[in-house]
Amino acid sequence: MPEFRRQTRAYTLDQLQPELGRVIREHLEAQHLTNLVNEVIACCETISDKVGASWYDALFGDTSDFTTSLALVLAPQRLIWARSGEHTATTVASAPLNDLIVKVFRPGNSKDFGLKLSVRIPGMRGVVNGELLLGPEPAAEKFCIALGQAMGFDLMAPPPKPWWDRLFSR
Repeated sequence: MPEFRRQTRAYTLDQLQPELGRVIREHLEAQHLTNLVNEVIACCETISDKVGASWYDALFGDTSDFTTSLALVLAPQRLIWARSGEHTATTVASAPLNDLIVKVFRPGNSKDFGLKLSVRIPGMRGVVNGELLLGPEPAAEKFCIALGQAMGFDLMAPPPKPWWDRLFSR
């Protein structure tokens, strides 16, 4: 499995990489949500650099992106994310906060932050699951805290112990 070095910085929407900022604005326009541009609560960008190759990549050749960029924008009642890479097209998506289930996690044994998302898509059965990976910097932690506050709970709190742990820990 390749290793990644991630770096997350807090930005305004205007400070994001031009391509990411453009697709986010176009997405908001298409969704008739342009008013959210002036109501951004938190915004960050993560640059992920691949620093190791897997044996599979070495054997068959790797055509994946060595550097990717991820922009996250938190607005009242909506999370917007956009991703771009060296070889892949820039994509953007968003979801109302009340259609999201979010968990913060630490990928592997790293100090990085990750967001596990489960999103209910209107008009579809079930949910779509995915992960957004951030760096270990305070900007990533602050974004996670702001997202939790906007959703009405503490995303950074450790999960409660299972009932059997509480039962036998006396």
